[in-house]
Amino acid sequence: MDFDFAKIDALTGLLVAEMDGQEFDREAARRLAADIRAEYPAIRETMDLVLVRLQEKRH
Repeated sequence: MDFDFAKIDALTGLLVAEMDGQEFDREAARRLAADIRAEYPAIRETMDLVLVRLQEKRH
């Protein structure tokens, strides 16, 4: 399976920003996770967890 590392890297950067408490584009992260989920069934469950995390409001 060939992964699109550009999308994975972009999502990783957004998730790191979220974990560090920085401002980040939550909607862009959701779109990337949904795209990766659709393209790579082998990691679908992981992307499901990411999408759940991104639905939660962080304060």
